[in-house]
Amino acid sequence: IDQPCYKMSHGYDSPCNENGETCPKLDAQTLKTTISHLHIHQTNSGPQKFKVMAMPMDNGGAMEMHIPLDDVTSLDGVTGLTNRAEGEQGARRLVALMQRLGTPYSVIMLDLDYFKKINDQHGHHVGDIVLRRTAEVMAESIRASVILVRWGGEEFLMILSGAQSEHAAKFTKTLLDAIRHIRIELRDETLSVSASAGIRAVSSEELSHTNFDSALKHADLMLYAAKNAGRDQLVVYKECCT
Repeated sequence: IDQPCYKMSHGYDSPCNENGETCPKLDAQTLKTTISHLHIHQTNSGPQKFKVMAMPMDNGGAMEMHIPLDDVTSLDGVTGLTNRAEGEQGARRLVALMQRLGTPYSVIMLDLDYFKKINDQHGHHVGDIVLRRTAEVMAESIRASVILVRWGGEEFLMILSGAQSEHAAKFTKTLLDAIRHIRIELRDETLSVSASAGIRAVSSEELSHTNFDSALKHADLMLYAAKNAGRDQLVVYKECCT
């Protein structure tokens, strides 16, 4: 059918960005970066849920793909990562398994630096693009067994099974470096990003008396310590508090 996508997919007579929605293809062309977000099409058989990806083409324009998703109730609508409700359940299940197996694990809390400033200066739409790009970089940097959750706002949670303090710190340093290399091309400037992180590594000896809630609290305290120390760095619980 020879119709524009906003007529075919949305039933609009004018482009999506004139009807209160963003246009991924337009954003991809303008910002020259891949745009990814969740979208719901309303059809005669009910709502259908998709991950929409738009990629800028070298010769101009953008290519858009709609990837069907069977269930997005567990996904965050901005980043496509696991949301907090589902992610917390998964984290607790994994920690319980680690305790049964006697396997160490690490909890990492990561927060984007000066994110409010990005929203204030450039708008929440650009802030969402930064969140999505950060989520993509993080997802590309981890193995499948790592739990990665958008915890809330600009904060992310990760659980690394079998990870001692040294390994968790090395992993996080690599991740922070990858985030530093993010570039968001706007019309009149280029945005760069950095993040701070707090780590609580739970050793085999600590499994019997350190539960998920206390490990999470310690990681969160270390995140604030990293922020207070100047941001764009990580702080490990053992290094700070023993």
